[in-house]
Formats: sequence, C-alpha cells, structure tokens
Amino acid sequence: MQKPFVLLALLFAVLLFMVGFRYGRYVEKIDKTYVPVTPVAAIISPTQIPTPTTQFNLTNFTHVGCKLSFLHPNYLIEEKISSTESKLSGNSQTIFVSCDRQTVFAKKEAIVELEKTQVATISGQKIPLYEGAKQSKLFILTNPLLGRSVFFEAHTDLVTLIAKTLEFK
Repeated sequence: MQKPFVLLALLFAVLLFMVGFRYGRYVEKIDKTYVPVTPVAAIISPTQIPTPTTQFNLTNFTHVGCKLSFLHPNYLIEEKISSTESKLSGNSQTIFVSCDRQTVFAKKEAIVELEKTQVATISGQKIPLYEGAKQSKLFILTNPLLGRSVFFEAHTDLVTLIAKTLEFK
C-alpha cells in the first residue's frame, strides 16, 4: 500500500520540477527582452531654441560672357573683373567665376595637386569638388552650349546653392 503513494509522490515531484523548469525559462526570456522605462525628464531636456541671426534674400546672378546664371544671397556684391570673369563677395564669403581659357587652364593645372573632397552633380555633370583656401571649394564644369570650361571658387556654404540653381543660357 505504501508503494503507490511513493510512486505518486515521486511522479508529483517530477511534475513540479518540470513545471518549475519551464516557468524559469519563461521568466528568463522576459528578462532578456525587458527594456526599462526611461523617465520623460531624461528624454526631454530643456534647450534654448535657436533664433535666426540674419535674414537674406536670394538674387539671380547672370554672367553674360560665360552664359550662365545662378542664385546667390543678396549680401554678395558683384565685382566685374572682365567680360569672362566675375567675383561676388561679402560677409567673408566669395564666389569667383571664370570662363577665360587661360585662367581655366591654369586652375586645372593647380587643382590636380589638391585633395578631392567629394563629387557633386551640377547641371547633370558629375563634378569633383576640391578643397581650396579659406573654406572654399574649387570645381570646373563644362558649359554644354559653348563647349567651354567654367571655373568656380565658392565658399563652402554656397556650393550647394550654386549646384542647385546653376543654369546655362
């Protein structure tokens, strides 16, 4: 009569062990996937809202000799150097444009030794940009209407604006 109770007790002990083992695996799985809740104060920290420093409008620049145009900030003032070269300057930013064959040839020779920083697509042309002096980028592209090369030296902040708005006329 004691044998069935011992057998039942032994089976009950094995059952408790198996249930406990499976429950332990379930708890371990939950612990591995648990992500503690981050307090809202830690996520949102008070910061000062930036205010615009200066406002400026864009002005269209057209170079008749090179047959091109692009937008530039209105604080840049044009200094016409010749019929094939112009310089826009103001607020320590400059844009130099030249389609003079001698100037472009000399700049091509000088650019070869500079480090290529990136490649940009300007007017459908993949153009390498080179690092110039005083936070400027140098690049040369071809005017498809004239078949002549045009050299640009522009402040780094203005290159994107030129690239997006440059048109050949």
